[in-house]
Amino acid sequence: IDPLKPAQLARILYGEPPVGLGLTPRAYSAARSKVFPLGRPKMDEEILQSYGHPFCDKVLEYRHIQKEKSTYIDAWRDNSSPESRFYPYFLQHGTVTGRLSGNMQQVPRKGLVKTLLRAPVGASLVEVDYSQVELRLAAVIANEPALKRAFKTGHDIHQEVADQLDIDRQMGKMVNFLILYGGGASKLSESAGIPYSRAEKIIAQYHESYPNIRRTTSKLTAQALT
Repeated sequence: IDPLKPAQLARILYGEPPVGLGLTPRAYSAARSKVFPLGRPKMDEEILQSYGHPFCDKVLEYRHIQKEKSTYIDAWRDNSSPESRFYPYFLQHGTVTGRLSGNMQQVPRKGLVKTLLRAPVGASLVEVDYSQVELRLAAVIANEPALKRAFKTGHDIHQEVADQLDIDRQMGKMVNFLILYGGGASKLSESAGIPYSRAEKIIAQYHESYPNIRRTTSKLTAQALT
C-alpha cells in the first residue's frame, strides 16, 4: 500500500482482519462515498498517535521521511552541481513581507537532512542566524526606549514583553511579531485561542507600553499611501 493515499491507508487501518487492522475510526471528514458512507475517516498525526499501534507509528515515520525528501532532498539534488556541491542563494524581494528568502533558510535543526550538509576537506561549515532582527530594527527605527534598553542589556525580548503585559512568553512572542506584521486583536484572538476582549486588551497594553511602535507604523503607512 501507499500510506500517502488515504483510501489505501483507510482500508488497512479500518478493514476487518486479516486484511486490515480492525481499528475504530475516531473522526470523519464531510466527504462521503460508497466506500465511506459516514465520511472518510480522519487519519492525521494526532489520531494516528492516539491508537498506540506500531503500524501507525511507521506510517507517521514514513510521512515525515517523505516530507523531508520532497521538501529538501529532491530540491537540493536538482540544484546541486555535478560535483555534488550545493550553492545557496538569497532574494531580498522574494516574500510579500519583505523578509529574505532563499534555498537554505528552512533547514531542520535536527535529523537526517542536516547531516547531508558537509564542508569540503580543509573548509568549515558555518551556520549563522539574525537574532530577532525584525524586532531590533523596529526598536531602532521607532526609537522605542524600552525595547532598545532590553536589547542593550541582553534581556529576552519576548519575556520582557510578556512580563510587561502579564502573559506567558509564548504569547509575548506571538504579540511581538503579530503587531510588527500588522495584525490586530482579531488575529491574536484566533491565533492564541483567547476571547476577543482579552486580545483587544493585550494589544492596547502593548501600545501603551511601547507607543513609538504604533506612532512610527502609522507615520510610515501614511507616507507609503501618498
